[in-house]
Amino acid sequence: MKKYKYPKTILAVILILVAAAFLVSIQCFSHSLLLGNDSLFHFSRIYDIKMQMQTGHFNYFMTNYGFNQSGRIVNAIYGPYMAVILGFILLLTKSWFSFQVVTSFILYAVAGLGAYGLFRRVKVNQWFATAGAIIYLSQNFITGWQTDAQFLAWGAIILPFAVMVALDLMDGSPKKVHVTLALVVAALLEMHILSALFTVIMLLPFALIGLWRSRAKWKYLGKIALNVILTLILAGNYFVSFLSVFGKNELMPPFMMEYMGTYSASFNFYNNLPNGVGIVLTLICVFQLIYMIIAKRKDLTNIVVTVIGGLFLLLSSAILPWNAMGEQWTYMQNFIQFPYRFFPYAAILLMVGFLISISQISNDWYEKISASHGDIHYNYMKIFMEVVVTVMAVAALWFADSNIQYGVDIWNNPKSSPIKRNMIKTLPDPETPKKYTAPSKSPFKKGVSVKQVRSDFMSKNLGKPLRDISESNGDYLPNDSGNPNFDAVGSHYHADIMNNHGFKKHVTRSGALVTKWTADSGKAKNGYRTIPIILYHNSTVKLNGAKLSPNQYRVSDIGAAKVKEQPGQNQMTVRYQQPAHFMTVIAVSVLAWIVTVGCVIVKGMYKWIKK
Repeated sequence: MKKYKYPKTILAVILILVAAAFLVSIQCFSHSLLLGNDSLFHFSRIYDIKMQMQTGHFNYFMTNYGFNQSGRIVNAIYGPYMAVILGFILLLTKSWFSFQVVTSFILYAVAGLGAYGLFRRVKVNQWFATAGAIIYLSQNFITGWQTDAQFLAWGAIILPFAVMVALDLMDGSPKKVHVTLALVVAALLEMHILSALFTVIMLLPFALIGLWRSRAKWKYLGKIALNVILTLILAGNYFVSFLSVFGKNELMPPFMMEYMGTYSASFNFYNNLPNGVGIVLTLICVFQLIYMIIAKRKDLTNIVVTVIGGLFLLLSSAILPWNAMGEQWTYMQNFIQFPYRFFPYAAILLMVGFLISISQISNDWYEKISASHGDIHYNYMKIFMEVVVTVMAVAALWFADSNIQYGVDIWNNPKSSPIKRNMIKTLPDPETPKKYTAPSKSPFKKGVSVKQVRSDFMSKNLGKPLRDISESNGDYLPNDSGNPNFDAVGSHYHADIMNNHGFKKHVTRSGALVTKWTADSGKAKNGYRTIPIILYHNSTVKLNGAKLSPNQYRVSDIGAAKVKEQPGQNQMTVRYQQPAHFMTVIAVSVLAWIVTVGCVIVKGMYKWIKK
């Protein structure tokens, strides 16, 4: 049997990579770009990193190239290292189309291979694991990056590795608690903070079970504590940035989703809604929950993953009174926003349980038949189950491809906007106020046609299409009005930042953002003029060579600078005063990543060679 082990594994890897290639193939053949609700936000911050690398003018905190060169802070507190990786890929690919194809393929491959490794970890056979991996990589919370630029997808590809860590924790042996715990949590902190929080919540019950089972409880807790310390070191850049920005500024939170229940997980046969649970995962979840109720013989791992997965399924569903809960605790409307975000955790855990269950069913059937009829040559129940999961994998892949085709059709329809807005438009709520529906007016700047937007996104000028769109995202802007009025953010952003005619900006070698403009001698006023630059508490401002104290300038409701200009040429230079020893924290963090990942790779290679 051993001589067939690696060829079967290689075949599984090939099939997963073929499935990943299949999902990006329709986009490749049509040469289309898929744009969604979050595309402009993430493309802007990734473009900023790319330009920093290209010019060598670095600024960890300020966005000096993306977001209309407004200097607002985004990457420092939203997936900083992941933004660097994606910015580097954009620098290499040199076009938004190639960037989307390459990153989508990488995401599908990592999601599929991670899920395959997890399913093999719980000792299901190669075929079950391969089919399960293809089902997982085909789900909306994975394909959402390609179709809508949803960053939840990058968090979701780490979940299989997080569940492997959870199973090690549940074992209770201190030897099973290793640095992968810190690596998983730190990686999520550098990708998607909400996914990191939900993952820690998922890991907690596994750790409590492990502590209960452990025969060396203090040593077990000590290993976890060491992982916590390592996580703080690995993600030290994020924590220091977070404290620096949030500690001294009141920022605009993500937009409020008043009717949260509308965005809970819901059954959708074809899986073509952002919060849709397709027929494949619906059957898996229903089967697993029913089986664990009626099964006489239950495996501990199966029980635990099913119970915890069922709880996450409950959290993601409309069974909970999300609308009432949001009204009671309004911070949930900004922080969680979409209860569907709990569903990836339910999906991966219940899929683990499902594959364990069908393996157990096929083995029990074989033992029962062999006992009554003697040895039989084939496990017909296993063959039947393999056919079933194969059909499910093909169906999931086809539904995912159909969803991608929807985005391609929008791009290729000359009469439609290339930006797909299905998160809002396809989920109507009769009680939803107008302010939460997709705007009916064109999102493009005045004078910019749909044809031009398509052409600009396909051009080599990566920044030009980002300037075509007149919409804004208010996340992490200063909330200097003291009232998070989300209706007003868009109009303020248009007036203060996007209406930047007459201003010229450039970035210095030290990363400072310089803005120049001319004030007519006859029109220069004694009052304050709004400059399209965002200022924070730690920002330092120089106007015409003189450093301004905070009481010498003002800011708008969203933090745009207001200064007294002089007749003729004016120049304003803005920097962000980063925390003391911040570069030391960055150096320690990067070094810790290199050493930790290097040790894991060397140890893994040693085990593989020895085996």
